[in-house]
Amino acid sequence: MSRWLKCTPQLDEFYPEDRSRPCYGFYSPAVDRVILVDSRDLFLSLQSAILFSSKLLLLVVPFDPARHPIDNSTCYFWAPHYRIPQSAYHLPQIFPLVGGAKKLVYSGPSPHTPQDEIVQAQEHLAFVVQASHALYLCEAVHNINDATPYYKFFPEFQPAETADRQCFRQVENILYSFGSIEEAMRQIDQILSADLLRTARQRYYARFNSLLYGRPEPPFK
Repeated sequence: MSRWLKCTPQLDEFYPEDRSRPCYGFYSPAVDRVILVDSRDLFLSLQSAILFSSKLLLLVVPFDPARHPIDNSTCYFWAPHYRIPQSAYHLPQIFPLVGGAKKLVYSGPSPHTPQDEIVQAQEHLAFVVQASHALYLCEAVHNINDATPYYKFFPEFQPAETADRQCFRQVENILYSFGSIEEAMRQIDQILSADLLRTARQRYYARFNSLLYGRPEPPFK
């Protein structure tokens, strides 16, 4: 037991000791700025970056909040010390800031992209991040697709895709391709409210809306 579950310098690069403050940044090589920061989950941050990739390629950058006093009102003035070229990355991934040469530094307003465009991208990404947390937490808590983790190990037992699984994929597709946040909210609500005669679906629907909006019903109803 003493061999495992201990801190190592390599592991700590991905999981800063203080995660009560923002410690994961969404960095855009195209804009050369961090456009959003979060503190909740490294791998859900990566999933959010994947869902946002139809709009903008993002790298998830873990950073030490003690050395970087960054929040979402100032993050788009920060970037890695040396610019990360767009040609080096074609898919979202985690990019650890190892060594002083790759630390985040205050760089001021972007000379390439107007601030209002960055703020709009930030708003869209924040919606995707929050909706991703709501979607994946609902999947984990309600476990309505409980057999799916085993399909890759036992493909011979894989049935036709269930209605619940189709809903999950449809919500992911909306988060990937939406143009308007308001329209995405309505489309997601139409999907998740389509079978509310089932108690399991009622609970899922209520929890999802509580996690996304802070209330059991969507705000536009």
